Amino acid sequence: MNDAASSTAASTAAQDGAAAAAVPALTDRQSVERAYYDDHYTRFVAEHGEQALIVDRHRPPVYSAGMDDVIAYTTGCLGALEGKRLLIIGCGIGTDAIWFAYRGAQVVAVDVSLSSLRLVRSRAEINGVADRIELLQAPAESLDRVLPTDWFDLVYGTEVLHHLDVAGFAPALRAVL
Repeated sequence: MNDAASSTAASTAAQDGAAAAAVPALTDRQSVERAYYDDHYTRFVAEHGEQALIVDRHRPPVYSAGMDDVIAYTTGCLGALEGKRLLIIGCGIGTDAIWFAYRGAQVVAVDVSLSSLRLVRSRAEINGVADRIELLQAPAESLDRVLPTDWFDLVYGTEVLHHLDVAGFAPALRAVL
């Protein structure tokens, strides 16, 4: 990441246990989603306990019933990940980030929810891959303002496009790939 983003991320990490750059101004939609997911991920930890923090390194991440084949195919399309810089959009509870880090990727996981990022940080530490995952609190539409250009090898997102302003996201994504 660029120096300014890394510096801000480091100071927030010390305060919150999760890295976050200065969050760009949010739209009303992004603010509503951030509030919803901050609450959602806080409840996730309370409801599921520590066992839910462990990720099976031998099985692709699956979130919805009937998605096993789709996720296996999609993750298989990414190919070998050792040494690749992988950007995850809408990292949620971090299962993808951890699974890809197990496979050797250097992951930058982005979400608007600070509760999400705190959960991902805890899960990454418990699963032994915290050194391979950076976290960034930002709307996906602002990636070009908070990440270096032409830096990532791959981008990945699951069940996230309907949360984005695709017209704003597409040029921001192009800039960082």
